[in-house]
Amino acid sequence: MAADGEKKITHGKALGRIFKSEEEVLSVVEKTILLFREQGKTGERFADTIERIGFENVEAQLLTDDILSRKQEILDAELHLVGGATC
Repeated sequence: MAADGEKKITHGKALGRIFKSEEEVLSVVEKTILLFREQGKTGERFADTIERIGFENVEAQLLTDDILSRKQEILDAELHLVGGATC
């Protein structure tokens, strides 16, 4: 929470690529969810995850398919089992 009980607002940044098809958009959304599940901390907002690990790092992971090769491992991992929202 920001001062005076207001919610913290984070402005988004554009990725360095334009996605031209629905398939490309859905792929980057899937990679984003996998990245957040794998590298986010329980109860952490996605913006805070990006700030902690760096936008350039996140962008590099989203613009390649490396994280997809770990998809089942990420989904099977026992992450975020207590407290906060799960991702």
